[in-house]
Amino acid sequence: MSATSVHDVLVLGAGPAALSLAVAAAERGLRPAVIAPRPDAPWAPNYGVFADEVPDVPRAFVWDRTRIVAESSHDLQRGYANVDKDAFRAGLLARLHAAGGRTIAATAGDVVHEGAEARVSLDGGETVRGRWVVDATGTNTPRIERHPDPGPPHCQWACGIEVACAEDPFDPGEMRMMDFTPAPDELSLPPTFLYAMPRGQGRWFLEETVLTAPGRVDFALLERRLRGRLAHAGIVATDTGEPQEHCRILMNVPLPVLGQPTLAFGAAAGYVHPGTGYSLAFTLRHAPGVADALAAHIDEPVDVRYRAVWDAIWPPADRSTHRFYRRGGSLLAGLDGRQVRAFFESFFRLKPEQRSAFLDRTATLPALYKIGLAQYARMSWMMKTAFAVRYPGTRSAAGAPF
Repeated sequence: MSATSVHDVLVLGAGPAALSLAVAAAERGLRPAVIAPRPDAPWAPNYGVFADEVPDVPRAFVWDRTRIVAESSHDLQRGYANVDKDAFRAGLLARLHAAGGRTIAATAGDVVHEGAEARVSLDGGETVRGRWVVDATGTNTPRIERHPDPGPPHCQWACGIEVACAEDPFDPGEMRMMDFTPAPDELSLPPTFLYAMPRGQGRWFLEETVLTAPGRVDFALLERRLRGRLAHAGIVATDTGEPQEHCRILMNVPLPVLGQPTLAFGAAAGYVHPGTGYSLAFTLRHAPGVADALAAHIDEPVDVRYRAVWDAIWPPADRSTHRFYRRGGSLLAGLDGRQVRAFFESFFRLKPEQRSAFLDRTATLPALYKIGLAQYARMSWMMKTAFAVRYPGTRSAAGAPF
C-alpha cells in the first residue's frame, strides 16, 4: 500500500452503514476505501425491517402480517422481513468493487487531519490517506465528539435463541414483533417483551428484550426469563445448536458535534431510533444523500465542506425530530411492566399511518406532536396520572406527554 495514494473517502467499519455509504460514494464516481479488520466478515445481528421500508434489500423470510401484544392484540397491517444478511453483505461488496472501491483489511487507529486531507494509521504500521474520513464503527467509537448528555445512558438488551418446536407456538404466518404478555417473574427485571420470528419447519428465533433501561441487564437473566416464559405457556422447544444472540444497543446516543472533520454515519452518527432500537432502514435511506454531499463538497474550502456534509448526515428537520424521539425514549425507560403495556396499547390504537410515520421516522416535528396528542387522548387515566406524577416537566403546552 502506498503512503502517497489518496482516496476520496475512507470509511471505517464494514457493517451495513459502512458498506452502503461506500457503495453509494463509489457509484457517484468517488474512490472509497473500506477499512476493517475483516471487511468480508459475517454480520452477527439479525436484522428485521418492515417489508415496505427497504423493498430492495435481500430477505431470508417475509411475513405478510406483524403482531403486537400489549393489553390486547394488534395486527399492524404491515409486512415484516428478516434480512438475508449474507446475501446483503455479499451484494454490497460486489457493487463496491465493481464501482472501483476497495477494502483494506486492517484496524484503524488515530485520524490526523491536515487541511483538506487526513491520515489514518493502521495496525500494521502503515498509513492511508483520504480527503474524507467517515466513522461507521458504531456507537462506541472514540473518534466522534458528542454533545454532553446530562442523563444516564439507556440501553436495549436482548437475548435470542433458535429453537425447534413440535408444534408452532404462534401463528407461523406472522411476525410477532413485540409481545408484552407478562412473564412469570415480571418483577425480577425491567419490563421485557418477546420477539418471535418463525423460520419454517417448526424452527423459531425467539428473543427476550428489554426495550430501554438505564444500567446493565444480565444476558443470563434474560435467557432465564425467556425459557421461563416458554415453560409457563406450555411451549416445548429444543435448541437447534445455533449460537445465542446477545444484543446491547445504546438508545439515547447524544448527537455528534456538527462540523467536526471526522464524519460519522449509521449508529456512530446516532441513527438508532431512541424509541425502538431500529436503525437499518433510516441508515439506508440516508446513504444516497450523504454520498451526494461527499461528492458535491469535496473540493470546497475546509471551513465549508465539513458543515455541508454534516447537514446531509443530520438535516435540520431530522435533528428536531430526533430530540422528540429522545424525550419519548427517556419516558419509556422509567415505566414498570403494567405501565409499558398501557403505553403501547394507546400507541398501537393510533391510525396505521400515524404508527408507521412514528416508527419509520418519516413524520415532521408538527406531525409528531399531533401523534403525541392523539396517543395521549387514548391513554388511560392511570397512564395520564403516571406521567403527571413521575414526569411533571414532560407535558407540553398542548398537553402531550412529550
